[in-house]
Amino acid sequence: MTELRVLISDDDVMIRDVLREVLDSESDIAVIAVAGDADEAIRLAERHRPAVAVLDVRMPGGGGA
Repeated sequence: MTELRVLISDDDVMIRDVLREVLDSESDIAVIAVAGDADEAIRLAERHRPAVAVLDVRMPGGGGA
């Protein structure tokens, strides 16, 4: 089965860690990158090309809205 490639971006480290833990527990999901701000998320998305990005709507450098 093909894994769903996911990028997580949130400025709150606790939220990032919880999201990663939940998503890592799924056998068909691969968290391929984790970012702490919008600029890092953009760089990681360009490098890793995730299928899905889970974004905080308010964070340094921009948000998911």
